Amino acid sequence: MKLRPLLLIATICLLPLGALAWTTLHEAQGEQLVVRQQFQELFETRLQDIKADVANYFDSLERQLDPVVALDDFDTEALRRISRNSPQILQLFVVSPQGELIYPNPAGPLNATEQTFLIKGAQMFTGKDLQSAVLRAEQETMQNMAGNAGSLERFPSPIPFAPRKNVSATQQRERVDETVRNVYQTTKVDGLAQAEGPSGWFIWYWDRGVNLIYWQRRPSGHIVGCALDRARWISEVIAILPTTADGMASPSKLRDQPLIANHLRLLNASAEVVYQWGQTDEFTDVKPLCEITLAEPLAPWRLQCFVSTTQLLQGTGAAARRGAILGLLGLAAIMGSILWFFFREYARDMREAAQQVRFVNQVSHELRTPLTNISMYAELLERDIASETHPQAAALQQRLNIILSESQRLGRLIANVLTFARSKSKALTLQPRLVAADEVVQAVVERARPTLEQCGVHVQTYCGASLPMQLDSDVLAQILENLLSNVEKYASQGGYVCITTALTDEVLTIDVEDRGPGVEPEQREAVFRPFVRISSDISHSAGTGIGLTIARELARLHGGDLQLIDSAVGCHFRATLETGSAVEHP
Repeated sequence: MKLRPLLLIATICLLPLGALAWTTLHEAQGEQLVVRQQFQELFETRLQDIKADVANYFDSLERQLDPVVALDDFDTEALRRISRNSPQILQLFVVSPQGELIYPNPAGPLNATEQTFLIKGAQMFTGKDLQSAVLRAEQETMQNMAGNAGSLERFPSPIPFAPRKNVSATQQRERVDETVRNVYQTTKVDGLAQAEGPSGWFIWYWDRGVNLIYWQRRPSGHIVGCALDRARWISEVIAILPTTADGMASPSKLRDQPLIANHLRLLNASAEVVYQWGQTDEFTDVKPLCEITLAEPLAPWRLQCFVSTTQLLQGTGAAARRGAILGLLGLAAIMGSILWFFFREYARDMREAAQQVRFVNQVSHELRTPLTNISMYAELLERDIASETHPQAAALQQRLNIILSESQRLGRLIANVLTFARSKSKALTLQPRLVAADEVVQAVVERARPTLEQCGVHVQTYCGASLPMQLDSDVLAQILENLLSNVEKYASQGGYVCITTALTDEVLTIDVEDRGPGVEPEQREAVFRPFVRISSDISHSAGTGIGLTIARELARLHGGDLQLIDSAVGCHFRATLETGSAVEHP
């Protein structure tokens, strides 16, 4: 069986299988994506719970610190006692309404803790970072109070929140302080006088660490704040985090399988790991499944959750794969049956075609014997008629010429059929011998001349290959016979054919030119295809449509080619054959 039909049938069968496999893979990937999204939502919910626990811790811490910073007596010894007696507090400080640090007083006597605090917090006070943060918080508080004006008995207006032109920073600060004092002195919320002012958190960076300050604006305009002990509040935050990652999620909500191995990390603003729990080995350089940021005051900090992708997606797509395998098996069985049917039918057709070719070969061989006898006895009869002086000798000779011509035509037809059959079975071989090409050409022309002249075609030859050369004379004769037969069938109305031979560099060239109707340029290659007839005119002689095909195959078998080249009138066929070295006559 030939390769091309096999490839075609295999493609027809494999395309549906490939399409089904791709669809299955796509569905499995979609299922994995859905499962991953479900787990991501589940773990994000748990991270949000951890975030809420951390937020609750700082809310509780605010409630503990509010009484500590609600001071209006700024006695140095009293402030130092508060710092010593509060384990969460590293250092208390007080800033005047004018933005000056009055405790610890840089110009007064300082203990070791106060000295260290001033060194660490120098930028915080000299750069006015804390005052700017307090001002922003106060503005937000005023805006929130303005939005809840229904619960206020009186609210001073206008409040100088936005900076004004031609007003110095000191004047702007004094207006804000005055507004704040007025609000504290006159505002009532839910019928009770407001005792504390705005408060909040301030993040203070020192020595690559995050430090927290809780501050409160007092009715006097002073800012009272406390710097927390960094090691203590970090340890307390870590204490409220889960001790392991086993309780992070319950995959049974999604399907029945063991808990998913996971790993969690708490990162600071510098992306450094503050704390991690759960498995760690397999999550190096892996993107987290989900990530959230903490609430104030640790807004720059992040919680990350890592999950083993292999275990996470274990079992996903199983249903799709099972269905796909069954579908593929079923489709493969169907495609296999179709392939077997096509193969069987094609093999049967090929066997029948081979039988037909063998039959044609056998018939052609069988026809050659009686045809040879007919030709032989016709030639003998021609000699007898030529030696007799019979009154009807001329008429008898004319009839005999027809018998000889038709026997030659039948001989060419049988030779073409046999050659065509051998070419399809790859059985054509060359049998070169030392011959003169011009002698072979002259012999073919003389055999064809009576028939051509009977059709009104004048034959002219120009021979230029008289030297003996290595050549298959039967191949040369069959090529020329087919070309002259083509002139007889399709170009006889031109009345002329010219055969020219030439030998150049061991290449024999035979040109056959006629003055017939010719062939359109776009159809010149079509005439060499088997069973192709360019003209449908019924006046043209019928033919098998294999003469030019055989002539080209024989020329190519002999190392050359047969082409239909440009011609002003009619057709110009050029055949080339490679030959052995020509031998000079002695």
